[in-house]
Amino acid sequence: MTGWFPTNLDYCAFLALVGLLWTGLGFWLQRTGRLGPLPGLTWLLLAAVLAGGWFIVDDAGRNAQRNLRQQMELLLPYYVQEFQRLGHARLPENVAGDDPHYLELIQTEIRWLKLNPAIADICTFRRRADGTVILLVDSETDYDHNGRYEGDREQRTPPGEVYTNITPALEQAFRGTPEFADAISTDRRGTWVSAYAPLRAADGRVEAVLGVDLEAAEWLAQRAQARRLWLWVLGGVVLLISGPAVVIAVLRHELAARRSAERHLREQDELRRSIFDQAPGGVALADLRYRLVEVNEALCRMLGYTRAELLRLTFVQITHADDVPKTYRLNDGLVAGQPGPTQVEKRYIRKDGSVLHVSLEVGLIRDERGAPKYLVGQITDITERRRAEAALVAHQQQLATVLAHTPVVLFSLDAKGTYTLCEGAGLGALGRRPGEAVGQSAFDLYAARPDIIADFKRGLAGETFTSQREYNGAVFELHGTPLREADGRVGGVLGIALDVTVRATAAREREKMERKLLEVQKLESLGVLAGGIAHDFNNLLTSILGNTSLVRLALGETSPVLGNVGQIEQASQTAAGLCQQLLAYAGRGPVATQPADLSTLVRDTTDLLRVSVGNQARLQFNLAPVLPAIHADPAQIRQVLLNLVLNAAESIGRRDGVIEVSTRRQALAAALPDAARPDQELPAGDYVCLEVTDNGPGFDPPAQARVFDPFFSTKGTGRGLGLAAALGIMRSHQGALRLTSQPGQGARFTLFFPAQAPTPPATAEKPRGPAERTWRGNGHVLVVDDEDAVRATAAQMIAYFGFEVKQAGSGPQALDLVRTSPNPFDLVLLDLTMPGMDGYATFTALRELRPGLRIVVFSGYSAQDARARFAGQNLNGFLQKPFGAGALREILSQVRPDNPVPV
Repeated sequence: MTGWFPTNLDYCAFLALVGLLWTGLGFWLQRTGRLGPLPGLTWLLLAAVLAGGWFIVDDAGRNAQRNLRQQMELLLPYYVQEFQRLGHARLPENVAGDDPHYLELIQTEIRWLKLNPAIADICTFRRRADGTVILLVDSETDYDHNGRYEGDREQRTPPGEVYTNITPALEQAFRGTPEFADAISTDRRGTWVSAYAPLRAADGRVEAVLGVDLEAAEWLAQRAQARRLWLWVLGGVVLLISGPAVVIAVLRHELAARRSAERHLREQDELRRSIFDQAPGGVALADLRYRLVEVNEALCRMLGYTRAELLRLTFVQITHADDVPKTYRLNDGLVAGQPGPTQVEKRYIRKDGSVLHVSLEVGLIRDERGAPKYLVGQITDITERRRAEAALVAHQQQLATVLAHTPVVLFSLDAKGTYTLCEGAGLGALGRRPGEAVGQSAFDLYAARPDIIADFKRGLAGETFTSQREYNGAVFELHGTPLREADGRVGGVLGIALDVTVRATAAREREKMERKLLEVQKLESLGVLAGGIAHDFNNLLTSILGNTSLVRLALGETSPVLGNVGQIEQASQTAAGLCQQLLAYAGRGPVATQPADLSTLVRDTTDLLRVSVGNQARLQFNLAPVLPAIHADPAQIRQVLLNLVLNAAESIGRRDGVIEVSTRRQALAAALPDAARPDQELPAGDYVCLEVTDNGPGFDPPAQARVFDPFFSTKGTGRGLGLAAALGIMRSHQGALRLTSQPGQGARFTLFFPAQAPTPPATAEKPRGPAERTWRGNGHVLVVDDEDAVRATAAQMIAYFGFEVKQAGSGPQALDLVRTSPNPFDLVLLDLTMPGMDGYATFTALRELRPGLRIVVFSGYSAQDARARFAGQNLNGFLQKPFGAGALREILSQVRPDNPVPV
């Protein structure tokens, strides 16, 4: 809107109004005879005021627009600096709408628009190489300030939209000069007054232009508002000039007006009295000495007094003692004319002594001179409201206490999924503070968690839901129910989330321990099974080896089948060795160290290793041909080797892997720290080493720190005992176990055994000679074993050597034979493992029955077991199953008490 007349239309209207006012006033005064024609000087003064007023009004409008322009010009450099700091120059022309950098600039524009409501829009322009100008960053804009982005006009402009409304000011900004355009321009979104400033890249060139738009209506409204203000001032001046013109009319009508006013006052007094008496709340009138002058019936009912009784009292006498000071302050301030509240909540004391909570609003009545005369109070009974408020506060305090000390989150969402409530101590586990999420969209906060969003959508769809979700390392049990409006529509969701992290963690740990316990029980069961199998095989082998010995004794020295008998004996001894390995697995094998060659031990175990590894990995052996002897328990060393190889195979898994087993000799010039036992060192000296190396995934440092801990396992199904057991075995051998590993580069376990000094070769066992065939003894022997074959074979061998033999298949039967036999027994061969009354119980009963009876125990288990069980019981010997005639002859040859049997 340009041109003199449109710009000054308001002033023209003002002139028309003043002219109409004066013309009408003069005409009315002349018609009524109250005033003659106005003096010419009055008209001249009026004309001068109106003419000079135009310049004042016009300048005021321009100043208002100038101030708005200066405000925009002050903000523009800050916006430019902020956009350049945020790296607007790095934004490509074809930037995606979800680009984080682009969204950051969009949010910056939105924040500026919220901080400066006078600004309608902020956007950036960029000129392409072909000369076209595009809109690059243009956020959504709430033009009507209703808090919502509605319609196409208020939506975000997609980056890259071509802008055709190129003004001279915009062109000037592209040339590097900030420019404010007074001219109003129009595009598809509205009519604007715009300011432009260049955005420069790091090298100083203009890479874009920042535009700040002010709605033209706001621009014109600022000018119109300033002009209206001065038009009002001019109107006041005109009225001041008009005063002398109307003073005569006022004086003439003063008397009539006074009479009318007096009549009106009487009517008002009657009306006020009626209102006073009929008011539903209490009303009281008191003088400045606080004596009650008038009260209405409602106040009398509230306090339980009659009107006459109340008028004899002061307000102090009916006020609770604790509330008198604040009532004084209110009234004194009101009388003194001090600004402040005129309402207070206090307590009155009823006639019956009960307390009445009221809201008192006090007003001041002045006399004709304006001096304070009366205090009038309006009293409202709020006793029930205070009770309800007290109950509400108590409930809120209880709820706040629960929320502050209970790991829960209480929340509510509106129909759009926006948080309207979010409280509770459980928010700490989510990394949030109480109330922080209020006003934010739950769908935005949990955009990366579709499972949580699905729960909220179920609630907004009218469904009650319960779920358990893990977020930020915490586990929450979520319960939600829909909130419905009066018409049944779902208006939101109310929910509670309970932090059950401790419970969930405990459940997982309990499940893990149950799995470990089950695995241990399974292994124990396998151990019992292996021990049982070994025991039964030893019994069978005892029968085979014993009968083979009898056959050898029965054959001549030149029998052609002696070689076959020897092969049977050798196979039986090999089978006995396998039984010892089964017993070692079951933990019942003999634990006896002896000089051993480490390479030979490994070679003897190769077949077992290959069978155990299967097709999982390829086994390679690099064994030193000559090594110093070590002092070790072969069964335990085989167990350690098997554990290490199986661990390597499991770590390789289904990949193509290689496991290398090697032996070597190593001399340590200085003490070597024990990686598995940081508090100890391996002394300097000569050692024999066994290494198991694989090319599996290896161990990271945290796993290496715990790899030897019991029950620690890097395998999901492992029991975590193999390496711990291996470490214990190496300690018992005065050796060390070291691990060298890097993630992704495999692992190397090295076992260090102290090298032993060379020992003379063991004397070869002398072949059985005629002495074994011709030796004979005498005496009475009792064989006690629950296995018929073992018992019969032992009895035959004993009889062969010239002894009288009795057999017992159980402990009670043996006791009966000892009691009833006419010839006392010289020796009892007692099986250690029997059903019912076992060997130990039978041994104890025999000692009580015959304290001097010689008892030798035989068993498939180790001598260590026998020593442990019969410690201090005067056991006369131990015979290891399986045994042949030679071992049995050694026992029988020492039947005499003066030749004890070694254990």
